[in-house]
Amino acid sequence: MKKRILCYLLLVVALLFSACNQEESLQNPAKIVIKVVDEAGEEVANADVSLEGIATAKTGDQGLVVFDGIRQSKLKAIISKAGYDSEKEKLKLTDLSTKLTVKLTRTELDKDEMVIVDAKYYIDIDDNVLKLLFKTNPANRINLYLGESSNSLVKVKSNINYDNQGLKLEGLTPNQTYYYKIEAINGENTISTEVSSFKKMGATNNWSPAKWPRESIFYEVFVRSFYDGNGDQIGDFVGLKEKLPYLKELGVDALWLMPINDSPSYHGYDVVDYYDTNPDYGTLEEFQEFLQTAHENGIKVIMDLVVNHTSSRNPWFESSAYEDGSQYRDYYVWQDEFDDVNERGPWGQRVWYQSSTKKAYYADFWDQMPDLNFSNPEVRAEMKQIARFWLDPNNDGDFSDGVDGFRLDAAKHIDDKDSDVTHNWWQEFNTAVKEVNPNAFLVGENWAETDKMARFFEDLDASFNFSLADRMIEVANGENVDIIKELKEIHAKYSSYSDRFIDATFLRNHDQNRVAAELSASEDKMKLAASLLLTLPGTPFIYYGEEIGQIGAKPDDNIREPFDWYSDAKGKGMTTMDKGGFYHPMAYTKANDGISLEEQEGVAGSLFEHYKRLIRVRKANPAFFSSANYTKLDISGPNYIYKVESPQNDYDFFVLHNLSNSLQKIEINAAAYELLTATTYNASDILEVPAYGTVILKSKATGSELFNVKKVVVSYQAESNVDKVLLLGDIASWKIKDGVEMENKDNDGSYEVELNLIPGHYKYQFVTETETVEPNIPLSSDGQKNQIQINKSDGKETIDHTFSFDLPEDVDEDARVSLAGEFNGWNPHATEMTDRDGDGIYKVTIKLSPGEYQYKFVINGGERWISDPKANKYSNDGNRNSIVTIGGHTFSYNPDQAIDGVMLIGDMNDWRPYETILREDANTGRYEASLWLEPGQYQYQLIELKTELDPNAEQVDGTNIITVE
Repeated sequence: MKKRILCYLLLVVALLFSACNQEESLQNPAKIVIKVVDEAGEEVANADVSLEGIATAKTGDQGLVVFDGIRQSKLKAIISKAGYDSEKEKLKLTDLSTKLTVKLTRTELDKDEMVIVDAKYYIDIDDNVLKLLFKTNPANRINLYLGESSNSLVKVKSNINYDNQGLKLEGLTPNQTYYYKIEAINGENTISTEVSSFKKMGATNNWSPAKWPRESIFYEVFVRSFYDGNGDQIGDFVGLKEKLPYLKELGVDALWLMPINDSPSYHGYDVVDYYDTNPDYGTLEEFQEFLQTAHENGIKVIMDLVVNHTSSRNPWFESSAYEDGSQYRDYYVWQDEFDDVNERGPWGQRVWYQSSTKKAYYADFWDQMPDLNFSNPEVRAEMKQIARFWLDPNNDGDFSDGVDGFRLDAAKHIDDKDSDVTHNWWQEFNTAVKEVNPNAFLVGENWAETDKMARFFEDLDASFNFSLADRMIEVANGENVDIIKELKEIHAKYSSYSDRFIDATFLRNHDQNRVAAELSASEDKMKLAASLLLTLPGTPFIYYGEEIGQIGAKPDDNIREPFDWYSDAKGKGMTTMDKGGFYHPMAYTKANDGISLEEQEGVAGSLFEHYKRLIRVRKANPAFFSSANYTKLDISGPNYIYKVESPQNDYDFFVLHNLSNSLQKIEINAAAYELLTATTYNASDILEVPAYGTVILKSKATGSELFNVKKVVVSYQAESNVDKVLLLGDIASWKIKDGVEMENKDNDGSYEVELNLIPGHYKYQFVTETETVEPNIPLSSDGQKNQIQINKSDGKETIDHTFSFDLPEDVDEDARVSLAGEFNGWNPHATEMTDRDGDGIYKVTIKLSPGEYQYKFVINGGERWISDPKANKYSNDGNRNSIVTIGGHTFSYNPDQAIDGVMLIGDMNDWRPYETILREDANTGRYEASLWLEPGQYQYQLIELKTELDPNAEQVDGTNIITVE
């Protein structure tokens, strides 16, 4: 009896517990809309709204925030904003859509707590609008008084909310001086500033892009490593002048010189004197002699201008930091009452540093590079004067002794918190530059996604196309990228801001692993990369040494090694890394490795001669500079072909890149002239394109007349549960993520795709995708997806993680293997791996904090950089770095049939296919992947991947094969 009573009681408790859980959980996901207002009923933007343990968001301009997919019926919302008292609201959801209005009350301040700072800071937005950049307590309201004299101020802004985001004054008259006073109000208390003034600028964005760069080829030079002209083994202006004939022979039209100003660092990106040259490079007079000689040889020169920050040893900063009442105090960004010294920068880095005076200053890159304050009009005036000095040193209108423009370092970081300051400063600067020399060229380093970078075409002549650079490296590495399509999409975004844009294209620069390192030092792939750069539209930039295939990888000094002039890596003019302040020894500049000018100049088929020929072809045919002339031909297979129209002639150009590792033989149907080899072809001739090779045909025929293209239908009958079928192979790509999706028109499992193919033999296979879910994980409301809730991050400080690397067969067994990644500054010498068991598997265990880290395995200190084939995830920036997750959430799947892989798509990767692949555990047969996720709710699906063949089609070596006659 007692046992029955006990069982009964346990059952009742279980039922009650279940009922409670059901009461707290919703059957279907709900939506909550929260509106935040102040005591006057006005919307409050940028308020923090947190649903405890679920999600956090900020209100928009209308004071609204929306949370979707909520399954808990009982919630606590916390609403807060600086300057307001926080509010807490308990929510009990009964409907699928709930709306709530929360009122925030301003914090009352004593008068001595109220402040207004930076009252004299402003930026011109356009000819009639100016933005004041002062700060005050968030709890204050603002009145603004404005007039054309200090005695005629009129209130033009009354009792307004102010979020320290700047206050725009509209309807101003260009070139008119205005006076103003700011008043802050909190309850019964009021404070105000002294009367200040500004002169409204006219012609704030009055410039046109320089014309000459549109059809120019640039060459980036690190002077320190290029050529020594005075015998001290450090590159200099005398050496640069001596090597102008080499640059002219190569065929470049313009040089970009990395920083030449006086600096304490080997690289020069922290300037101590903007009006002088680096003593290691030579005198100002020697620089001007070099400039005049370059100009006499038809070569223009732009210099790196580093204005975002200075050196901490710059006299301006030393005065700002240590002298009371210094005129340079406001040249830099010093902490005020409203700055959070614990805030992180754009890439999560520390940005506030304490000086010995106990005040903190802002530095985006590191503590020795304090940021200049471009909210201060005095700083802007100083930088415009510096530009005038280098453009026309004698102020005589003769530009032969001046530079022809500037490469603008870290252009997007001028003000990471206020894009108006950044963009309008560059418009102001460009206008000032063009007033001195209308033909001066400005190109910005705006390392960002295209959507964000494109806006800079409102400000500058050109910006470097980092996205295209990554795509070209991907193509050279065998990725299937429709580069013409991507380029047109990029240019469409540029055109939305300016139809006068100049696209500065490049492969790699001084901040990135060299092309050779990215392409495993394959000469064929380096030639393909060069062919892409110099046959695609834009203004191409070549990084010194790229033309001879110099190798270089992080750390930065080793991608800036001496230019290798001689086979034995020594001789007249060779520079060294033993002098000049390099942080690391030379690692890649070696004797008799085939990577020197002496070993390649005049050698048929060498990389150097390939560059020379490509440059000559491009310069002789200006059609290659304009994107309007480009069209991709609709031809599938291993050859990527595009047409370049030549509007002024009766012929066009056809560029064909062989993206495969085998020779391609192509019959052509019309007469054509191949520009790289100077070969004439007639109809029915066979064009042989070597692996990774390029041909440039000049022909009067159209694309359909020149190439014999056949329409071919490839079909596959799939199982009923299959959701998608991809075609892989020579026809498209052997990589799943680049496969061609086939169409199931009649929903009968019969998939097919029609392709345009040139006659030849093509191997292929299929990959099927079948959607599934983890059986023990909750489902979304539609029952088609899993749904998880991440409530908090892993709290462990560090975790031991073992990296394992199976040495590839093509690597010498005595090679030195190391690990480089974000955790060690990408230093290829920092983390050695060992093969303790002699089985060819190298391992190392290191301690890492929870999070995601990019990495690669490195052979012989940087000779090769190899992605981890066992990684679950790879970067999509063109480098294909492996990504490891430490801590985080583990996704696991145990298939009930033999498959070849599992793909995860969902909210955590924006539903991008093939970004996250689960890897099989050889011991358990389970597929797993760990991801680092922020707290919140995530829906996702798993996709089973299976390789298939068509049993009814011809098979060779485990693949299908099709022959197109």
